[in-house]
Amino acid sequence: PNALYRIVSENGTLDFASTVRNLLDLSDNGPMLDALCAALPESYTQSGLNLPGPALAAIRGTGLGFFSFLYRHIYGGPEGRRYIGRMELLRDTLLLTMQAVGQPITPAMREFALRAPARNVSEHGQYQDVYDAELRDHVARRDATLIANHGYIFGD
Repeated sequence: PNALYRIVSENGTLDFASTVRNLLDLSDNGPMLDALCAALPESYTQSGLNLPGPALAAIRGTGLGFFSFLYRHIYGGPEGRRYIGRMELLRDTLLLTMQAVGQPITPAMREFALRAPARNVSEHGQYQDVYDAELRDHVARRDATLIANHGYIFGD
């Protein structure tokens, strides 16, 4: 497993809720953040998480959840149009997004996007089943801006 998972899950010994809490509270957990920054590469590697330790160090004291931090790190750079879609709506929005960025769409591309069988799928229960009220509310606090930017509502 990657360094992020190894560290926030304490080498896979923590359950889902505890691992997610560690991701949410990473900005305020100095020892865990120090360990993770040390385990990550010093510069971009174009593989894996592709987040250098020095870049992650900027989360310290922000109160952001890991995914809100990562989102800002990736998309908070130079201003410009960004087309960000929700994975659960990929079939509905991919072609529109491609058009919006000027990508010509061939008939074969359109057919594939609309009709290809699902790939990289896994069997799992509903996500709501693994979030108790406390964890749900903690995610809502730490990742509020990210949730609001994309219109997420718990239970969708």
